[in-house]
Amino acid sequence: MKSIKRRFRALSKLSVLFLVLLFSLFGFLFYRKYFFHSVSMRNTGNDLGQFSLTWVSDKVSSYKGIPDPDNPSILNVSPNENNIYNAYTNTNGGAQVTYQLIFNMGGSEDAPVGAIQIRLPKNLFYGRDNKPISGQIMDIPLVAYPESSGTGFNYRFETGAETGEEFLVLENYQVIPASYTFECSLTWILPIPSTVKDGFTKKVQGTATVDMNLDGNADMSSNSNELTMKYASHAKINSFSESYNTHKDTYSQKYVNVFTSWNNSWYDGIVLLSLIVQILEKILMFTQLLLSLVVQLIIEDMLM
Repeated sequence: MKSIKRRFRALSKLSVLFLVLLFSLFGFLFYRKYFFHSVSMRNTGNDLGQFSLTWVSDKVSSYKGIPDPDNPSILNVSPNENNIYNAYTNTNGGAQVTYQLIFNMGGSEDAPVGAIQIRLPKNLFYGRDNKPISGQIMDIPLVAYPESSGTGFNYRFETGAETGEEFLVLENYQVIPASYTFECSLTWILPIPSTVKDGFTKKVQGTATVDMNLDGNADMSSNSNELTMKYASHAKINSFSESYNTHKDTYSQKYVNVFTSWNNSWYDGIVLLSLIVQILEKILMFTQLLLSLVVQLIIEDMLM
């Protein structure tokens, strides 16, 4: 009987210990599911898996930019065309700058809809008044907010409340797996390069945040590497050729006459002007001679 009681007591202790372990395990899993994520990810110093920007160039076309051989983060842009015709036809002429964005969240948690926001400068080209050029064209291979089809991200524009700077914002409209790598090439086109001052420099850097709990507090954040665009638009005119074009202004429905090179009719005008100047010079010389003779005759008459 005593032996049975001992076994019962031992079994009871083991049962209690088993229940304690079971409840502890349940509590740990519950804590990990509902609390551990927000506590461990709340540190905004946690870097993302990857967030980088890289210039895209064929390394030949100066108007698309040629990376510096000693520092690929610097893009030297030297447009070889300054044709106002591009402004009326939205032709991809002038200067064209492209960089590739690569983003990977990392970790083991999937990002819910709206959790990822990537902020980039909206404008790359600034005019001689240091204000963004309104004529620059943006080629963004994503759907505009609030559309949702394609790569998992859409875009919109925002203006900073304090600085007034405009941003291009990319945001996920579907759940993004932790292992998913998002790649996107963004292009800025400047139809008329002369609108930008020679020697202009623009630095480009992005910021990415991940708000896993959608509570307005970033769980992860990171800045991309910094890119630099150096712009050179000086030119030397070596010769002219005859060319006259008439292009239609599609905005005001008027016709704009554009001279892109020398017109021979101008030469006729210059020759005529030169001839007139020569005739005026002869008349002036004759007038001076005649005046001199008149003065001489007056003096001789007075002496007599």
